[in-house]
Amino acid sequence: MRLYNVRFIIAGIIIGIFYWFIEGLMHYFFFDFEGTLMENLFYPIPHELYMRILIFGLLVLFGIYSNKISRKRARDVINTERNRLYTLLDNIPALVYLQAKDFSIRFANQYFREKLGNSINKKCYEVLFNFNKPCNNCQISRIFVNKTPIEVEWESKRGEVYQIYNYPFEADNKELLALSLGFDITKHKRSEKALKKSEFRYHILFDNMLEGFARCKIITDNHDNPIDFIYLNINDAYEKLTGLKREDILGKRVTEIIPDIKNYKPNLFEIYGKVALTGETAKFEIFFDPLKIWLSISVYSFKKGYFIAILDNITDRKIFEEKLIESEEKFRTIAEQSVMGILIVQEGIIKYANESLSKINEYSIQEMMNWSSSELINIIHPDEREFADERIKKLSLGSKEIPPNNIYRMVTKSKKPKWVNVYTKKIQYQNNEGLLTTVLDITEKKEAENLIKDELQKLKELDQIKDDLIRRISHEIKTPLISIYTTTNLLLNVYKEEFSNKILDFIILINEGGERLKELVGNMLDVYDLESNKVKLNLKTHNLVDILEMSIGILQSQIAKRQHKVEINLPHEVYMEVDYDRIKQVFMNLLTNALKYTPPQGKISVQLQENNSHIDITIKDIGVGFTEQEKEKLFKKFGKIERFGKGMNVDSEGAGFGLFIAKQLTRLHNGELILKSEGRNKGSTFTIRLFKQNQIINNQTIY
Repeated sequence: MRLYNVRFIIAGIIIGIFYWFIEGLMHYFFFDFEGTLMENLFYPIPHELYMRILIFGLLVLFGIYSNKISRKRARDVINTERNRLYTLLDNIPALVYLQAKDFSIRFANQYFREKLGNSINKKCYEVLFNFNKPCNNCQISRIFVNKTPIEVEWESKRGEVYQIYNYPFEADNKELLALSLGFDITKHKRSEKALKKSEFRYHILFDNMLEGFARCKIITDNHDNPIDFIYLNINDAYEKLTGLKREDILGKRVTEIIPDIKNYKPNLFEIYGKVALTGETAKFEIFFDPLKIWLSISVYSFKKGYFIAILDNITDRKIFEEKLIESEEKFRTIAEQSVMGILIVQEGIIKYANESLSKINEYSIQEMMNWSSSELINIIHPDEREFADERIKKLSLGSKEIPPNNIYRMVTKSKKPKWVNVYTKKIQYQNNEGLLTTVLDITEKKEAENLIKDELQKLKELDQIKDDLIRRISHEIKTPLISIYTTTNLLLNVYKEEFSNKILDFIILINEGGERLKELVGNMLDVYDLESNKVKLNLKTHNLVDILEMSIGILQSQIAKRQHKVEINLPHEVYMEVDYDRIKQVFMNLLTNALKYTPPQGKISVQLQENNSHIDITIKDIGVGFTEQEKEKLFKKFGKIERFGKGMNVDSEGAGFGLFIAKQLTRLHNGELILKSEGRNKGSTFTIRLFKQNQIINNQTIY
């Protein structure tokens, strides 16, 4: 037992001993003058001895009693604090649990119980992983060996991801436990995955940008001061602007590539570091000495510690500005001849205004020279005055954060609104600082833009009217067509014997024309529905081999008529979830296309092959084939390649909807339509590739 736990008993004994000695000394000095000091201290008379022993015993008993009371109070305080701790842990919106060395869970808070049920005294590997034995290389078990915190990630059976922090925890009975705190980071993880999926699309976008683009990572010292950065990615435009090549800079520090970059003005490390570490945006201009060009650089941060720099070559504009400022006489000559309005303001007073500005705002130069700063702002539209005033004040103070260019609405002297593009820059004029402002009237451009927008909207409305008209006409034609087609079928099949051969020829001609028109109307309606996203697939599991064989059977009369040889290489059965009618329509369109564009007595092969990730249905012919230019047109609406009158002995009937519909329906089935042809008169191969579930596909047609 530690001395601290018996401190009150020891105190009672010490006080008793102290009392014994005091009592002996008092007897020696005040009451018993005959006895010696040793006799009074250690050999008192009997009644005095009994009294001392009694009082000594009472003091020791008092110490024992006080010790019991103290320990009881301590236990009460510990129980109270433990209950408060468990109450606090119980209300934390995170997984909180205590785990023993034998993997049993001793405590679980309310959040844990709601997510995983009551798990007290159950094994952690049973509750968390649904295992029947401890995990291999259990990281948490290291707490009981090293007594150091451990951080792990855990994904629940429901797909929730938790960041779990594990700490050593000593229970009241001195047992070492592992205290685990788990925070839900599912949204964060999903965001990371979504970001990774979108990276490919961003790469395409950035590679085609006209401006230079660079993605970089900032490097800091121990005090979080930016000292360097690493190139992670650049686009083609960045290479052209800077002369730096991907293979020479990616993954390298910029100080290795451009050693004197630390001497650049403005300080690039300060600007890039501020953006990467704070998330603020920045835009500035810099002279790139190796290529002797001026660059406008916009900087953004997509993640702490990283930044994106977008570069634009502004050398032409900078050269113009510098030459403008070099000589006031040259400046005035250029200014007076310029179509841009030019204004110089110093300390709120207009020092110079050219004739072009007067023509734009309709005020005379003399009127403008007498304006105060507030009157100058009043020519800006009321809705934009406050913003313009604040911007001018910041530019006057030399702010680098304000972009020099902006577009405003100006109110002229005749109260006519005009759109102007305003560029403002701080300059030295007559040995004093001032603001140079150029004003370009872009009213006609804005009106043209608005006119274009209106015309585009009208075109969209006309396009919609066209689509609606086609659909209505198609529906109106469809009903009498069906009547004509069914009636002629009835005459040919039931009353054939009652007509002469000449009349039968006319009936057959009407029937065939009705069939073609019915097919054309059906195709037009399908095209409308596909473009309007109105086609909904009725997906069910079907044997693709059966559908393919049925499609070939329907076309037997056409095959026989053109004396084609059809080679079929199909397995017994291949099942897949498809829309029966729509996938059959795809097969029919491609088979019909092969029959039409293969000269008589040609060979057509049909093959179905199943792979791990997809199923390929291949239809190959030895027909007229396609050039590269024809391939580009083939899958568009009205993308028919005209063969009539070219001596190819092929059937050129049709409006050019078949392959467009086949491609769109294949895409709806999460598939792709692939065309291969080596050129004119070298045949063609169409492959319908249907991807199995959970396969990533490329929706583009492959040539």
